[in-house]
Amino acid sequence: MDPLRVLVVEDNPVNRLLATKSVEKLGHKVESAANGVEALQRLREARFDIVLMDCEMPQMNGYEASSLIRSGTSGVLDSTIPIIALTGHDLPEDLERCTAAGMTSHLSKPFRFDDLAGAIAHSRKSET
Repeated sequence: MDPLRVLVVEDNPVNRLLATKSVEKLGHKVESAANGVEALQRLREARFDIVLMDCEMPQMNGYEASSLIRSGTSGVLDSTIPIIALTGHDLPEDLERCTAAGMTSHLSKPFRFDDLAGAIAHSRKSET
């Protein structure tokens, strides 16, 4: 299988590095953004296969960025891209908020490598 192009959106540098290295270990190519504003810009400039989106970030959080991606008015190249939420909150209402924002699935932080691999594999299957 060809490697995926994954956009990691995470404001915490340590978490961003961990997610990036984990995705690379799976054999995929990674670019990163520190907030939703940067994520939208990257998604306007290039095509990605999956977004790993932190939910709580300054400037523009993951919920708002995901809603804008799904709106079809943000100028991103693919408004149907799978978005995997990265969240420290795992209550039912938090997961409902992810779904309402248009996120495809979620991973609780800190995530396990196997869970990340499974979420990416599931998202890959969903797009075919």
